Amino acid sequence: MLGKILKIEFQGSQKVISLKLQSLWREFDNLLMKENESIQVFFTKVSGIVNQIRSYGDTILDKKIVEKTLRSLPPKFDHVVAAIEESKDLAALSLHELIGSLEAHEKRINRSTDHSWSKLFNPSWIRRRKKTNKKENLKSPKTEKVKENLIGGRITTKATITNNNQQGT
Repeated sequence: MLGKILKIEFQGSQKVISLKLQSLWREFDNLLMKENESIQVFFTKVSGIVNQIRSYGDTILDKKIVEKTLRSLPPKFDHVVAAIEESKDLAALSLHELIGSLEAHEKRINRSTDHSWSKLFNPSWIRRRKKTNKKENLKSPKTEKVKENLIGGRITTKATITNNNQQGT
């Protein structure tokens, strides 16, 4: 008797429970991981919804959660999803094993992305690149057409003009 009273108090009537479950299932079905979201944050959202569904008495198998998680990942994980689907039995794959694998791949993806961005925005690398470009320009000014000028009826490059001026012509 007391259990029924507490259940109705905390969960509501059967009609309310049914409406809440419909809402939770809709939320679960529409859930997608955002491009800038981490696996851990996304898994926390999935777990929260799954726990609420289970608290209202509905059952959801881990297989369904694993499949939903794989479908909900952004395109940067496509190669990871393909590898997992090919190499593992999804029916036997535990949710924690999947999350562990996805987090490991996420770290690899972020490491390679972070490395290229840090190299791009590293001031010492930029200075070295500018010096290299200056050296390359000094070594072969005749091969690059910098600007064309019409001098004495012939087309010459800026490098040719510079060379002629240095030779005293």
